[in-house]
Amino acid sequence: MATVKFNPKDILYHYCSTEAFHSIVTTHSIRLSSMSLSNDSMEGKMVEEALARLAECDKCDQGTISLLQAQFEVYLKDVDGFGFCLSKKRELLSQWRAYASDATGVAIGFSRDYLELLREEYLRQRDPFLGFTIAEVMYDPEDHEKQVRPLYQQIKHAIDEGDLLEAKKHSPLRSWSNDTETQRKKSCLASLGFSTLMATLAFAFVLKSEAFKEEDELRLLALINRGEIKKLGFDVKSNSLRPYREYELKKFDQCTPVIKEVILGPKHRSPISVVEDFLRCNGFGYVHVSRSAVPYQ
Repeated sequence: MATVKFNPKDILYHYCSTEAFHSIVTTHSIRLSSMSLSNDSMEGKMVEEALARLAECDKCDQGTISLLQAQFEVYLKDVDGFGFCLSKKRELLSQWRAYASDATGVAIGFSRDYLELLREEYLRQRDPFLGFTIAEVMYDPEDHEKQVRPLYQQIKHAIDEGDLLEAKKHSPLRSWSNDTETQRKKSCLASLGFSTLMATLAFAFVLKSEAFKEEDELRLLALINRGEIKKLGFDVKSNSLRPYREYELKKFDQCTPVIKEVILGPKHRSPISVVEDFLRCNGFGYVHVSRSAVPYQ
């Protein structure tokens, strides 16, 4: 594989608390955490809104719209998206306030080229399902609908055939009857385009409201089946536990730095020299460290 050359424009920023920064540097690892348990209550929910808009364009009644949304909620209950959030924006007050402990933390400038190498490395592992993708967050409602349309068409077809209406009568908590017609409907539901469904579930965690467009966000994303405990850890977040999967920041033959830059938040108090020494002591070599120019106290 060819050596990746330095490209200042490939830096992606992870805004985080000082504690998270310390953990990443000392453990040489990052954590992809449950998105459904994040501070954003709309994580994973934008697909339902897109389904409703598509149904309204097809002049579907409210009952059909509710059934579409309810069916996707059933799918979403079985899968969670684990993510590590990054921004293309080097200095953004909203990011400092929301993700860096009210600007007391830092922004870690990761090399996108390095993260691509890391993604490829984990996909080559014995169990590729333990890997992750790198996905750009979509903010435009039209893009949301484009990504959701294939699943919408498949669920809508099942509704038109009466299969989802039949399913609604049979709670997942009850056993299905053994008659041939019910088994046919169950089989139809089970084959609702698995690849389409999984693709849409992945998009569920990269669709965000236009209100967040300025974040210009990317995510390292892994889909985890709920109940799957392989290589999971758990963080304590004040009054709750939040599951995560940890990924080692592996070293490659290429001269590609993991961290290219660190920006100290407007309220961060460490001297620049201390942060530089901290990075060198933990094997990251010389990293450019600067203080945020955003006026916020």
